[in-house]
Amino acid sequence: MSRQMTLNFKESTWQAVNCDNDDSQGKVTAEQLRGEYLGLWNTTHTGVLVGQRYMEAVERIIEWLKRYALSCEQRQ
Repeated sequence: MSRQMTLNFKESTWQAVNCDNDDSQGKVTAEQLRGEYLGLWNTTHTGVLVGQRYMEAVERIIEWLKRYALSCEQRQ
């Protein structure tokens, strides 16, 4: 049984991925949310949170936030 953590916020999903099943589930979740998906392979949820892959996840979140802010500006 795999342990996974999925973080969702408007239009994006990221999670620690250690097998094809985890990756497939993450992609399905993102599709259901009509969002983007980032699977961080070969790490654990703890590894993401305490630094093993922290910067990779944070950089993607910042990218998503910048795009979200830009789309909000364009709607005004």
